[in-house]
Amino acid sequence: MTSMNLQTIYDTYYDRMISYIRGKVNDPHLTEDICQDVFLKIQSDLDKLKDETKLEAWIFKIAKFTVIDFYRSKRFEPLPDVVKSDVQIEKNVAVAQGIDAIKTIIDTLPDKYARVLKLFKLKKLTAREIAAETGLSHSAVKSRILRGKAMLNEKLKACCDVQYSTDGSISDINCTDNYSRIIKQP
Repeated sequence: MTSMNLQTIYDTYYDRMISYIRGKVNDPHLTEDICQDVFLKIQSDLDKLKDETKLEAWIFKIAKFTVIDFYRSKRFEPLPDVVKSDVQIEKNVAVAQGIDAIKTIIDTLPDKYARVLKLFKLKKLTAREIAAETGLSHSAVKSRILRGKAMLNEKLKACCDVQYSTDGSISDINCTDNYSRIIKQP
């Protein structure tokens, strides 16, 4: 039995859960529906969790099976190659921790870069959409994205082992739990 309540779990894991599910479903409305199902299952089974240190893996395992159940219920579509083992779940937990590191580091950047990067990296807006939302010119947004990404990558290298794909996006990330040295960097 865990001492955490559902609201604390929701506040702690919601963003990472949405990111995880979105990577498997790629539809914002279905992502929200599945995420709600996951938290309902967590609520109903929370008293069955015996080891609180395994809470995060347990939550992502529930998410994995909820996504699988979603695809099974849509019998006309093949089941994608979603998380298949506990090793993969651990890797997904590490990626979720990497997402936390990215959010933490973005918050340490100068505001003009942090604001644009949050919209670009976390909300997945295009440069044109960011320009429309912020009132900046398209070229100013592109410039801030490039400079912000450079600052973000430098700070990420200080606390994380980052693997990049051929298109320059992060393909794998493993971070230490201590971001304090990152936050203190100028």
